[in-house]
Amino acid sequence: MENQPQQIAPILKVAWAKFGQLDEVSGKRSKLYDKLRRWIALLGVLSTLFAILTTVYPPEFPAIGKFILQLLLIVSPIMASLLAAYTSKAFSTGDWLITRAGAEEVLKEIYKYRTILQKHQPVVGWRKVKMKFNVRYFAE
Repeated sequence: MENQPQQIAPILKVAWAKFGQLDEVSGKRSKLYDKLRRWIALLGVLSTLFAILTTVYPPEFPAIGKFILQLLLIVSPIMASLLAAYTSKAFSTGDWLITRAGAEEVLKEIYKYRTILQKHQPVVGWRKVKMKFNVRYFAE
């Protein structure tokens, strides 16, 4: 029994490349969305902290400190609101979720082809056509 490297079908190479592209795009967008949501939450917590500190600021301390806390109390909720509005507008389409679903669909077809359909020649032709359609459909 000779050890020969298994030939990879050209359609699998294309499908793996498309999966990699879709996976990378969805990962980047998802990480950015999570990062922005964390910033919004952090600004909300800081706003609450600044409100508490402004209320309990001792009169013996410098007046400039109270002024800075009041300024931060005003700016932090505004920044959180602007960031929330941007995040809502920029991510309202859910495009990273669609690309993630596309990547998973291509991956599903790859695994079906490799595990079940590679040995069955009559079905392979149909599956290759379907895989080409999936790769082309999710590329757009």
